[in-house]
Amino acid sequence: MHIPVIPGNAIGYRFIGLCLIYALSPAIQAQTHLDPTRPAPIATQVLTGEGGKDGGGQPRVSAVFINDSNKHAIVNGQLLSEGQNWHGFEVLEINPSGVVLVSQEGQLTILIDKNLHIKKDAENGF
Repeated sequence: MHIPVIPGNAIGYRFIGLCLIYALSPAIQAQTHLDPTRPAPIATQVLTGEGGKDGGGQPRVSAVFINDSNKHAIVNGQLLSEGQNWHGFEVLEINPSGVVLVSQEGQLTILIDKNLHIKKDAENGF
């Protein structure tokens, strides 16, 4: 069975098709082109701190010492301070929750190990 094509309708369908392609092309192009000036995304990883020497090789924060002039943390038994380099990471921040490390590969936040029995807010003149 052959369906006859009416010339007026064919032009109308082509016109509608071209309008749809024209209308949708900016949305399609926006999804396929990346901004070359945008910095590459930095991977961020958060560890709970339940690692360390005997915990599968993950770093473990066992203590954080913060006073008016100093911020220190014990990570895998080593005393660290902000700005110090440690195993290819820079200690970016030490806060009451843990330690933030940064490297070329991304950012790593290690939360203090809550399984340890640590006295909080102790005044020891550290």
